[in-house]
Amino acid sequence: MIKEIRVVNRKGLHARPATLFAETASKYSGEVKVSFESKTVNGKSLITLMSLAVPRDGEVTVTINGDEAEAVMSELSGVLGKNYD
Repeated sequence: MIKEIRVVNRKGLHARPATLFAETASKYSGEVKVSFESKTVNGKSLITLMSLAVPRDGEVTVTINGDEAEAVMSELSGVLGKNYD
């Protein structure tokens, strides 16, 4: 499953939303990848997510493989679609 998601947080994908994203993704056994511009990283790793430096209104592509892909995508979309300030 692949989905484009806009990061709405005022400070982009900074520590708090990246931590929540990685923690949520890590609850599932399937693979979670996040792409921004020309870089793709493991969505279960806080450090690699932070390395993307996604700004506010940046669009990431989230790719999920596994049995629970739809449920995982719904949760992760909620993480990125929230303002944490």
